[in-house]
Amino acid sequence: MGTSITNVVRRARTLHFRRTVPPELRGLIKRRELTRSLGTVDHRTAKLHTATLYVASERLFGAVRATPMLTDAQLARLVQDFYATVLKRENAIRLRTPPHDDTVSETRGAY
Repeated sequence: MGTSITNVVRRARTLHFRRTVPPELRGLIKRRELTRSLGTVDHRTAKLHTATLYVASERLFGAVRATPMLTDAQLARLVQDFYATVLKRENAIRLRTPPHDDTVSETRGAY
């Protein structure tokens, strides 16, 4: 990957965020790691998105540590909030770009 970015791995061509869940929280969160596509091959963009996801994962881990008696539904909601961080960013990007016409759709479909 040329220059290494902490918590970033390449899968196929796309860069992904990957962070190990601390061992003491794995039983509660029911995951060994948090992963999410960064939707880019650009290292600069990946570094910015990774910083956002790292902070979101810290909030998740902090909330679980602060309240160890969370119900399964509450824990699931915290994990969903982590993944919603990425969805909010992706939706903001989609809203800024104009809709594409049918030829773009056909070209992408043919590709």
